[in-house]
Order: sequence, then C-alpha cells, then structure tokens
Amino acid sequence: MEIPWTEAYHGGAERPASMSDFLSAIRGRKPSIAPWFILAEKQIELSGETDLYLDMLKDIKKFSAIRYDEEKIKAIITEEREKILTEEAIKKKELLNGLQKKREEVEEAIKKVKLKLASEEIDKSSFSILISDYEKQLIDMEIKIRELEKRG
Repeated sequence: MEIPWTEAYHGGAERPASMSDFLSAIRGRKPSIAPWFILAEKQIELSGETDLYLDMLKDIKKFSAIRYDEEKIKAIITEEREKILTEEAIKKKELLNGLQKKREEVEEAIKKVKLKLASEEIDKSSFSILISDYEKQLIDMEIKIRELEKRG
C-alpha cells in the first residue's frame, strides 16, 4: 500500500495499511473490467475457438447487457431531467409573463387615475387611496418578478 509508505516517507509514523487506505486506493482507480471484456471478446472471436470459451463469452454478453441497460437508464434519466427543467422553465416564463402583464395593467390604471384627478373626476383623497393601493400591488409584483428571475 502506497499511502502508509508515502506518509512515512514524508515524516509520518510507520503504520500498517488499513481498510480506509484500501478504500481510498479503490476510489482513485477506474474499473478496468469493461475494456478487458471488450478485448477478451475480440481475441476469442479472432482465435476462432469460441466453443472453448463459452462460459466467458456468456459472462461478457451478460456484462454488455447490463452495461447497455445502465447507459439506457442514464439516457432516460437525462431526458426526463431535461423535460422537467423545460416544464419548469415554461411555467416560470408563463408566470413572469402574467406578472408583467398585470404590472402593465396596474401602471395603466395609475395613468387613468392621474387623468381623472387632473380632470377633477375624483378628489385628492380618493386619488391618494387608489395610488397607494396600486403602488402596493406594483411592489408585490416587482418582488415576485425578481424572485423568479433570481431562480434562473
């Protein structure tokens, strides 16, 4: 085991290899079984002696099927993830569009109230109440819009 040797070489205490050293070494290596199986299958086919290696070929085929399924599963998961993200993006966009439309409607209502005040159709007290209500609505919508935009 290189881990205890490396530690000892760099001034650490000598110690026997532990299970955690083995697990660390395993985590740091890529499995070599897939390329080995591919190479073994090619060699068996080239040798023309497939009848001598039936058990090995059976294992290779089984491994290939499992590997194929794993790749298929990964592809399905990726596809479903993309669908979910797309659906979420569509819902978010629809919500944003709705909020922006509502904001435009409230801004238009504010303009109308200002015109009504100017033409003396409403008094200043009514104007203040309406404008205050509309501004609160605008602030709430602006907060919701920013929250949605932050979520990316």
